[in-house]
Amino acid sequence: MTRMMCANPQLNELDNTISEMLKEGAQVDLTANQLTLATAKQTLTYKLADLMN
Repeated sequence: MTRMMCANPQLNELDNTISEMLKEGAQVDLTANQLTLATAKQTLTYKLADLMN
């Protein structure tokens, strides 16, 4: 897979982390306004934010 690098190193690291988690077969859970990706090593949780207010 070819990916473009971002100018922000923190975003590049996050992109790499997410990619590795998905390659490892991360468990994906979507409930209400929260998305969770989890492997044996780490867990990432995303919460939906209302950007209109």
